[in-house]
Amino acid sequence: MEDSVYYKEEGLFFRILLNRGEVLNALNYDLLKSILEALNKAESSACRFVVIESLESKAFIAGADIRYFAGLEENALFQYISFGKKVFDKIESLSKLVFSVVDGYCLGGGFELALSADFILATQKSKFGFPEVSLGLVPGFSGFIRIIEKCGLSTAKKLILSGRILDFEEAKTLRLFDYEIESSDFEHFSKFIISQFGTASPYAIKQSKRIFSQVFIEKHLINNLETETFIKCFYSQEGEEGVKAFLEKRKSSFNVQK
Repeated sequence: MEDSVYYKEEGLFFRILLNRGEVLNALNYDLLKSILEALNKAESSACRFVVIESLESKAFIAGADIRYFAGLEENALFQYISFGKKVFDKIESLSKLVFSVVDGYCLGGGFELALSADFILATQKSKFGFPEVSLGLVPGFSGFIRIIEKCGLSTAKKLILSGRILDFEEAKTLRLFDYEIESSDFEHFSKFIISQFGTASPYAIKQSKRIFSQVFIEKHLINNLETETFIKCFYSQEGEEGVKAFLEKRKSSFNVQK
């Protein structure tokens, strides 16, 4: 079986390359575990910048792996969500600058992972969204707090409550990403990162990130509520219908009155 994550050091950069292309990098436990292992290597490396990329041309990450968690018992589902949050918290708390390089679909859990980085770089092929409500679910990997941090409560509500997938221009208008890049080619975006952050002191970056981490000191309260709500939705009648519809490749039917 091919490795789901590659990582390598290139000059100032520690590159984490997602390689589960057959399912558009959908996040199962093994992929999350491999990402965490790569992050631990990145933390101890001499590199100054960490970039999370996809080897799949169609997507950064299409979301959580529904086929994987659809068969989990409640305790295992709780452990999966909790582990995902641990991985995303590691991304956020890394002492180095972390960049998500988005080229294609960045949805659900994939968008939550991208938001965990310090900055999101996006090409014009990028599409963003939280489609969970269309499956009778809610974001479960700290998506609520991070999208509120990113663009405010009003925009967060528009994204999460509609379930819409936004194209590049819509995402740009709502400031869902930080920098527009012409290409996800490493040669291109690495030069851009150095032009923006190359003169920054690594120690000052580390200390600044420590301060930023204290801005939402009650984040864990929202995270706990989010996990409880995801599980409650998953085992609801509408959640069961939404997941079943996804697996059967059809639209969900929630008996919406027309």
